[in-house]
Amino acid sequence: MPRMGSMTISGIEPFRRKMRKLPEKIQKRVVKKAITRAGAVVRMATRKLVKRKAIDDGMPNGHLYEQIISKTKMVKGVPVCTVGAEYTSVSIAHLVYAGTSPHEIPVPWRADPLQHPGSKPFPFMQLGLEQSRGKAQSEMVARLSREIAKELKKK
Repeated sequence: MPRMGSMTISGIEPFRRKMRKLPEKIQKRVVKKAITRAGAVVRMATRKLVKRKAIDDGMPNGHLYEQIISKTKMVKGVPVCTVGAEYTSVSIAHLVYAGTSPHEIPVPWRADPLQHPGSKPFPFMQLGLEQSRGKAQSEMVARLSREIAKELKKK
C-alpha cells in the first residue's frame, strides 16, 4: 500500500517551553504518549469507516476493519505512529485500497475459473486520516498538556 499523508501539529510552542524543564528521556515519553493517542484516533476513525462501508473482504477469520492497527516506535530518536492494515493478516487491504481490474480466479474444484468483475478503489486509510485529522490533533494536544502537567508535578 502506498505511503499516506502525515500530520503536523502547529501552535505547540507553549508546550515546548514547559517541556524544556523536563529531562530528554521524559520529553520523549510524553511526546510518544501523545502521538500514540493521535494514532489511536485515526485508527478508530478508519475502522469505523471501513465497518460502515461493510466491505465483504472474504476473510475467513475476521474482517478488514479488525486488522487496522496503529504502532508507535522511535525512529532516529523521534516518535512516529503508523496506522494501517496488518499485512501479515490481511493480504487484501491493498486490493480494497487501490481496487482491482476484472480478472479470473482459479478454483481447484471447477473446470473453468470464476470471472471477477473487478472492484472500485476505496482509499480507506486516506479517508480515515482526512476525517479524523482535527480530532487527532486536538487529542494529541490534550494528551501533551495532561502528561506535561503530570510530569512537572513529580518534580
